[in-house]
Amino acid sequence: MKPLIWLLAILLGSQAVISTAKQVSADWIPHPVLHYAFLSQGKDGRIHDKSGYHNDGSVTGLLRPVSGIGNNGQAVRFDGETTSIRVPRSASLEPDAITVAVWIRTRAGSNAEEPGAIVFKRNTSYHDNEDYCLELFPDHTLHANFSSPRGGHRFVVSSVALAPDLWHHAAMVLGPQGAWLYLDGVPVGGDARPCTLDHCAGTDLLFGFRDHAALPLSRYGEFDLADVRVWPEALDGGQVARLYREKARCPGVARPECNVPPAVPSPRSAGPSRIFPAWQNPSQDGERILSELRELVLQGRRDRAASPEYLDALQRLIERHSTDGHRGTDPGR
Repeated sequence: MKPLIWLLAILLGSQAVISTAKQVSADWIPHPVLHYAFLSQGKDGRIHDKSGYHNDGSVTGLLRPVSGIGNNGQAVRFDGETTSIRVPRSASLEPDAITVAVWIRTRAGSNAEEPGAIVFKRNTSYHDNEDYCLELFPDHTLHANFSSPRGGHRFVVSSVALAPDLWHHAAMVLGPQGAWLYLDGVPVGGDARPCTLDHCAGTDLLFGFRDHAALPLSRYGEFDLADVRVWPEALDGGQVARLYREKARCPGVARPECNVPPAVPSPRSAGPSRIFPAWQNPSQDGERILSELRELVLQGRRDRAASPEYLDALQRLIERHSTDGHRGTDPGR
């Protein structure tokens, strides 16, 4: 009987090890390729990357240190006017799938009138130039954007807003499983269609600012950031939830049961599959050209694809040519 007892014990122990391994695997977090803990800023004015991939960032403007999460937490404040961090182009930040996770705190007295970029990487195209982008809108909702000439443009909107003056954990996941937004460990918006990222080897990664090559837009973010991490893969919901749980019990951290609804993406969470149509040679028909331009302005306003000033100028140009250029005007005038 003893050999049988020993065999049963070994089998039961093996099952326990397998069960434990499954649990560990479910909660395991891979190593990031960028990690800013904001513990210190070097004398060279750079934010040092803890990941080991040397994705250090150079600071523009005054990056003010503020109290972070917990007793010894460190964070920095982006003033919405001049503050940004620029990370030189790195292949490690241009993967096929990506996860960006930050702890973010907004302020009740914010006067932001335009979206502020939390993280922004530009692609190669002219109009749809977000390779990947996480933004904070004036109503304190989060937007995740990505665009590609191969995969169109899509955005995901968080179904709830951030509560001001509290720390929230926000994560953007882009990859084969689609585009997803998480707030405090809970999915708050998603689009299950696969993402096709379109990297541009000549562009840097920006925090607190967005930069377009053809249409420069000075949209600075106004918020506090702590514990910024980037992974070259799509983390799953369990891994994102664990990132939140690491600091969930710290004072000043928002609780998901208080501010986040059930994890069901709302219809408004998924944006259109494109902003602009594929490029075609301009039509010789003036009215058709104006019609196409009007459509671009409407789509640009809807998806906030360009600055209001740029869209207003384009609208004035359309109106001028509609009046004296392409609406039955006497060609001899």
